[in-house]
Amino acid sequence: MPYQQLGHLANPVSTHVQPAEMGNQAINSLALISARRTAEANDVLSLLLATHLYCVLQAVDLRAMEFEHTKAFEPMVTELLKQHFGALATAEVEDKVRKSIYKRLQQNNSYDLEQRWHDTFSVATGAVVEALAGQEVSLASLNAWKVACAEKAIALTRSVRDSFWAAPSSSSPALKYLSPRTRVLYSFVREEVGVKARRGDVYLGKQEVTIGTNVSRIYEAIKSGCIAPVLVKMMA
Repeated sequence: MPYQQLGHLANPVSTHVQPAEMGNQAINSLALISARRTAEANDVLSLLLATHLYCVLQAVDLRAMEFEHTKAFEPMVTELLKQHFGALATAEVEDKVRKSIYKRLQQNNSYDLEQRWHDTFSVATGAVVEALAGQEVSLASLNAWKVACAEKAIALTRSVRDSFWAAPSSSSPALKYLSPRTRVLYSFVREEVGVKARRGDVYLGKQEVTIGTNVSRIYEAIKSGCIAPVLVKMMA
């Protein structure tokens, strides 16, 4: 655990000290040991904070991207249900299908993009069959709905992802999901420090700056004190 690293530095040094006055005082001064351990603990804490901040901002971007995708995705599901099943696509049917979709998306999040969406709507087809039990629905209609939904979901995911990454940090969609105070810290790391969200080597088609390099940049901003005015502004 991260805090065990700090706890280790706080261990007593009594086994390395010659005691005096019934153990109430050490003959040799512990000031240098204390100063050195304090400096080391401060360094470790700065590393932990830098790593945590990097991970938190990455999570913020991914969550914001998910929100942006959901806003466009849900109307698409409703539209395609009505397009393929007409009046049979009631609000109750939509609700059951939507629940099936989101449940499956939680289970297959390790799949690649295309495989994930085709798998999701294959499972959601069962929810449609169950919801429309007793109605005259052809297998061709079900298959057409499944394929159309998967293809549009794939295209939508790519579109949202590309537009999100193409936006400059100063106008990132993630900013509108943050409070004014946390927005200051987000902008500082993304713009002034220059640590961008990690997109991956596959997406870029080339090797990206390593995570360690980016964490080091945040660490230097903390150690140099550049982040201090930002924190003061956040608390103002």
